Amino acid sequence: MRARPSTAVAALAPFCALVAQAQTTSGDDPFMEEITIVGSPEDVLAVTGAAHVVGPEDMEQFEYSDIQRMVRRIPGISVQVEDGYGLRPNLSIRGVATERSARITLLEDNVLIAPAPYSAPSAYYFPTAGRMSAIEVLKGPAAIAQGPYTIGGAVNMLSTPVPSSPARSLMLEYGEHNTYRVHGIVGATGDNGFGYLLETHQWRSDGFQEVDRGGNSGLDVKDYTVKLAYAPERSPHRVELKLQFADQASDQSYLGLTDWHFRQAPLRRYGVSALDNISTNHDQAILRYNYSPSDRLSLSFTAYNNEHARNWFKTEGLDFNGSGSAAEIAARSWSAIIGAINANQRFFG
Repeated sequence: MRARPSTAVAALAPFCALVAQAQTTSGDDPFMEEITIVGSPEDVLAVTGAAHVVGPEDMEQFEYSDIQRMVRRIPGISVQVEDGYGLRPNLSIRGVATERSARITLLEDNVLIAPAPYSAPSAYYFPTAGRMSAIEVLKGPAAIAQGPYTIGGAVNMLSTPVPSSPARSLMLEYGEHNTYRVHGIVGATGDNGFGYLLETHQWRSDGFQEVDRGGNSGLDVKDYTVKLAYAPERSPHRVELKLQFADQASDQSYLGLTDWHFRQAPLRRYGVSALDNISTNHDQAILRYNYSPSDRLSLSFTAYNNEHARNWFKTEGLDFNGSGSAAEIAARSWSAIIGAINANQRFFG
């Protein structure tokens, strides 16, 4: 499946009164105000409806890479774990359906992030959560201005801002199943108002599931972000360019286990799913311009382009007829087979 590129130009100043009143999450970055919905934890009480902010301090406390773990602490959010890594999370707010977070609006830096946000928001892409600096969640009437599919609410993820002073950081993790994660940041803002940020997030694992007859069940994610900003002191003009690229290959499968097998070995995976793999590629470009001639007037414009491609090879059924071509296969779905086995436990003696 290849999603068509989505391109939009929007005026954000009148978009929502919350943005005009927002305070920066980090305090120093002049662009954060333009990409936040709530602004800061102190502004939550002024939001119509319900809102919650997971700030940079909270994000750094646990250094999670799984968005599902990050949002579990937020009241009103439900999570249905699927792959164990949060690559394609199932989130719901206030009881709406969880499938692929289809009934909530997902944003990154206040820009719609789903490959087809107006027609198929449940498509299989989610930003690399490990590189985010903060998360905002809106529930109820407050989310209606953020885009389509706000039945449950909206989740806005804030990427790492351009630092106001020289900053360098490197995070390394290594664990079981040959799992490692690298998160590196280099950036600064000079006296002339020019700032930059270079960031990479690398994540790989062989997986924790045990595939019959061998095979991996893990992931390989490579994410790169470049930001350039120009905000001269005492100038009403500010501009920022963000370029972000992400490649993902994960050995994930739709195939589950029978109830009996799950009770015996919950981490087992049938060998027929060893070749199941999903590969995705996502490119994003965001250009922002802000003009603030006075303290009471601020105009912001955002132009963005998202391009996403996906290829998922997965075992979907068994050919009981021995058909010679794919067009003639009369397959029995795995869901039907496992359901029949669960209904007749005598199969296992």
